[in-house]
Amino acid sequence: MWEKWVLIASLAALTTMMRATVGEVAKSPFGTEIAKQLADECLAVLRAQGFEPEQSFVDSTHSRLVDASSSLTASMLRDMERGNRVEAQQILGDFIERAHLQNIPVPMLQVAYCHVCAYQQRREEQK
Repeated sequence: MWEKWVLIASLAALTTMMRATVGEVAKSPFGTEIAKQLADECLAVLRAQGFEPEQSFVDSTHSRLVDASSSLTASMLRDMERGNRVEAQQILGDFIERAHLQNIPVPMLQVAYCHVCAYQQRREEQK
């Protein structure tokens, strides 16, 4: 469960913040560093919850998020592109709350969450 959440949150944060596929981000300046930082922030929260992921999961997560040939995007980005409501609080906000309770800095997750919340705010105002 935790590992799945790490991957979903990392992918959602990366692709919504950049409004791009994993591959497009990976091919962009600093893209791989940003992807790894997002994953590492999520992994730090996971560890603070008392769950130590296997190294193979960490390596796999990093690899999936920096694959320059990947057309992968999060469903959250696809929802945004369609103008639909997104689950910002459930996927990103809760992760950030858990980080703050453990005094874990998650600046990249906060930027992604702010971006998605701003999208939602605009969406609501345009109704």
